[in-house]
Amino acid sequence: MEEYKQVFLKQSADIGALFFKDKLFLKDGRPTPYFYNTGAFAEKASYRWDLAKAYAGMIVDIINKGTNIDIIFGPSYKASLIAGDTTLALLHEYGINLGCCYDRKEEKTHGEASGTESRLVGAKLFDGCNIYIVDDVATSMTTKRDSIETITLESQIPGIKTQVAGIGVGVDREQVGPVYDSEMPSGLDKKAQANWKREHIVLGARGEDAIGDFVKETNIPVTSILGITEAVNHLYESQYPLLINNKKQPMDEVAYNIFNEYMEVYGVERE
Repeated sequence: MEEYKQVFLKQSADIGALFFKDKLFLKDGRPTPYFYNTGAFAEKASYRWDLAKAYAGMIVDIINKGTNIDIIFGPSYKASLIAGDTTLALLHEYGINLGCCYDRKEEKTHGEASGTESRLVGAKLFDGCNIYIVDDVATSMTTKRDSIETITLESQIPGIKTQVAGIGVGVDREQVGPVYDSEMPSGLDKKAQANWKREHIVLGARGEDAIGDFVKETNIPVTSILGITEAVNHLYESQYPLLINNKKQPMDEVAYNIFNEYMEVYGVERE
């Protein structure tokens, strides 16, 4: 495992961004033995810097393999912070000077955006520029598709051609999507949606691999700082402590086996 990945993983364990706990649920309604909360890195500026350096290390690996990148794009709201911090880390740690931008939820029609209805803030797109999208997680890929659509529409305003060179996330859960026994009714608030999902989730059923399908459809590579299998294997083998049921301790065989059994049911099968 590369050094920047090890640093990122240890920091994730130290601050409780990655933790194991009984009776956890994902947003899609499925139970899960672990959770990864990128938001924990916002607790202190030093944590944010560690996160930014991890993203920067991932991007440098991509650049060294021949990918051209001019601008880092972060979808609003959480990823806009990641994008800004990452460009600073790229400059400070590697001397790579890239642009940074993010999108507004609504178009701006005044000031520098007068007459353009622009939704982008920060570095200006230019003809032939290569854009790399960063985000905290990748689940359904809906946000990433929306970002690509935003970039496409923004490129059409001045009549230029741009390219999304890739997408990078913090941790890939490496699992298939959920399956429900019926269609969710419309008009439910967030709490009602969460309850509906837990009541109608088909446990053990394997949905689609949203990331794998996205890559096949768009030919846009999706990279993560860490895959969850690599992360958990490293923690188990190194016996590096993390939060398990609110107690900081090395991962025992029980927790490790629970994780592997979970991945046997919901883990992706990619080539």
